Amino acid sequence: MKLGKFVEIDEALYMWFRQERGKGSPISGPLLAEKANILYNFLYPENLITFAASYGYLTRFKKSYHMRNLAIAGELSTDVECVVIFVDEFKLLTTGYTSDQIFKLDETGLYYCILPEKTLVSWFEQLAAGYKQIKGRITTNLCSNANGSIKLPLLVIGKAAKPRCFNNIEVNSLLSCISIRQMLG
Repeated sequence: MKLGKFVEIDEALYMWFRQERGKGSPISGPLLAEKANILYNFLYPENLITFAASYGYLTRFKKSYHMRNLAIAGELSTDVECVVIFVDEFKLLTTGYTSDQIFKLDETGLYYCILPEKTLVSWFEQLAAGYKQIKGRITTNLCSNANGSIKLPLLVIGKAAKPRCFNNIEVNSLLSCISIRQMLG
């Protein structure tokens, strides 16, 4: 491995990098540069040598320690011990209730305007022109009881306090409350 001009900073930065990656923390180039500058100020408080964690410094550092960018793949797996504890607590909490009385509400996003990231091209096209991604999104709430016999109507949550589509409509007239008693009775 070829050593750089600032060996102490490189070694300390690499040690910090290994500790953070050991914890599972994602590390970016700008974060690495910021930490290198902090380490420089800590190791050389008198600032006799000029140092800047530039793009060139980061490129050389990453090359020396054989680092590369990698997409983060999915989510971490579930902590099995926490799941067991939750299941036990949930059983205690729901004792005395039937599956018709236990409800689950979940929130999810719906991207209704998003375009695909890849496209088909003809043999003579060298590249596909880029475009600005439109990220139209609405948030919805879904609610049902545990056995699925009662499914509440879909609730759509918008961003605007007074949406333009309701200009000539009294919004309060659209809202309705459905009581569980009405649904069961």
